[in-house]
Parts: sequence; C-alpha cells; structure tokens
Amino acid sequence: MARSMTVIRMLTKPGVLLSEVFEKANNYLCENNQEGLFVTAFEAILDIRTGKMEYVNAGHEKPFIRDKSGNYSVIEVEPGFVLGAIEDIEYNTGTIQMEPGDRFIEYTDGVAEATNVKNTKGVLLFIVSFVVCYVVSRYALRW
Repeated sequence: MARSMTVIRMLTKPGVLLSEVFEKANNYLCENNQEGLFVTAFEAILDIRTGKMEYVNAGHEKPFIRDKSGNYSVIEVEPGFVLGAIEDIEYNTGTIQMEPGDRFIEYTDGVAEATNVKNTKGVLLFIVSFVVCYVVSRYALRW
C-alpha cells in the first residue's frame, strides 16, 4: 500500500488528469507483481474556489457527502478496477459539485469488510458511523 501511495503522489501533478494518474500507476504497480497484489484507491482534487471536485476510483467503496443541513448521501461513483492486477486498464474521472458547508467522507475499504467475532457484518453500521463522525468532525470541509 505504501508503494501505491508513493506512486500516485509522484504522478499527481497540476494539469494531469486523474484518470491518467491511475492508468500510469496501475501499469507501474503491475510490473514485477508476481504475488498478484492489488490495491483499491480513491483520489480527489477539490477546487476550493468553485467547489468542483474531480475524482477517480479504483475499486474503492463509495464515499458520502454530508450536506450543510446534516443530510447524508452516498455518492454513486463508478467503481473502476483495482490497481496493480491487470495492465492497461482505463479509468474514468467524475465530478462532484460541493457546496459551502458540505463534508466529503471517504473511509478505508477495510471498514466495509469488518465483521464481529461471530463473522457477521452487522457491526458495519456502527463502525461506519464512528468513522463518519470522526472524519466529519476532524476534517470538515470549509471555504
């Protein structure tokens, strides 16, 4: 995972489409990957002047938005394919219009796969609620 984060950060530059970043990162991560490792990833860039957020998704869970009224909604993003598994995958970017007071919430896909000791996923809502509350209070989007 650290390698994938480094590659994505290295490739992300002003003027480069996020889809290109993930396409190049994917091909790089496929090189010498005899173990068959892969990673899910989500990257977004927010223009704080306009509220326009461009994003790309590689098999990651869908993010949430908490609007200024406190309502939560799942953002229906195209999942894309994971990074590092198959070369020459094309990725698509999408956009979200954020408004002042909106909060963008993304969480690790490990949260969605979490189970309790009885191997049931009923614990998921509690974990997501905790993560959402933590992320919202810690990284609230304001401009």
